[in-house]
Amino acid sequence: MEYKYPVVDDHYHIYNWKDGQNHPFWETTDNYWAGRNFRAVNINALPAFDVSSNIITALYKLYNPKTYIHGGITYDEIPLPAVMTEGMDPLTQYRELMEIGFDGIKMIETKPDRVKAMQRPVCDPLYHAFFDAVEADGTHMVWHVADPAEFWDKDLAPAFSFENGWFYGDGTFPSYEEIYAQVFAVLDRNPNLKVTFAHFFFLSGDPVRLEKLFAKYPNMSVDLTPGGEMYASFHKDPAYYRDFFTRHAARIQFGTDASDDASVVDDNLNIADCVYRFLTTDEEYHLWENPVHGIHLDDEAVEKILSGNFLRRVSETPKPIDKTALKRYIAKYRHLIRDPQVLADIDAAAEKL
Repeated sequence: MEYKYPVVDDHYHIYNWKDGQNHPFWETTDNYWAGRNFRAVNINALPAFDVSSNIITALYKLYNPKTYIHGGITYDEIPLPAVMTEGMDPLTQYRELMEIGFDGIKMIETKPDRVKAMQRPVCDPLYHAFFDAVEADGTHMVWHVADPAEFWDKDLAPAFSFENGWFYGDGTFPSYEEIYAQVFAVLDRNPNLKVTFAHFFFLSGDPVRLEKLFAKYPNMSVDLTPGGEMYASFHKDPAYYRDFFTRHAARIQFGTDASDDASVVDDNLNIADCVYRFLTTDEEYHLWENPVHGIHLDDEAVEKILSGNFLRRVSETPKPIDKTALKRYIAKYRHLIRDPQVLADIDAAAEKL
């Protein structure tokens, strides 16, 4: 599919140095990028349980400086201890990522399985200095909060939620609203955070609530990274959502959740096409098993959502990588890399910096 408008994918992931078919991350990421000639791609690292994600993401940006990257906090102990290891506090790590040349911060600490494992909420004083600095600096965040509400209801949860360990209704996980309460506590303390909540903040079924949040938090936005439930909600009333998207076009960004797995490049591009068609046509089609009805926005709204909002909120051009800072980061955190082959590959890359 050829795109008429420039597109920035704000939500891409690199999971491995090589995928299951032995394709290196730079090759598979190049193939995704070229598949639709994206204006830019933003790679969101997921280092909470494996720091190599930050490092690999930074190495790709060094290889392709047109890339935007968002990095995250890594943790050397799970559950989090009462006192963090010296130099591992979130503020110190944030400063390190900014020095390396990350363009923003990715948070997944509030996905329910992470909340359960970490046993420290994001509104804990541990994070206060971190959020204060992110807010003061105007640094952009991509933040995953909760999951679809039906994942807490055994009668409504889809089969894949059980298969992936994403069913949260067994009494051992925090509730859907408890997780949101933690995030709202952060936003009430730092109301000017420049934050994009992934997956439409899992509020596609409650747009009135989302509108109220837009009004309350001036720098908050959402992305369109698909969950099936999102487009099922949109399909119920395309005319309503066309009006909603038009009125709030400055608060919505394009995203896919695509990744570096070569076996799903075609699926990733299909998802990108589905999101693009939803915004730019009135066609009817399916995303997975869900029917989709395009809302055919006007050119001004489409430009904002597909690329303009991200570029205005982050920057027109990505920050450069500081090789010295990256090498220093690798030296500090390499002991947390679990896979010996990945460690050897990263050490070899560090020698060339």
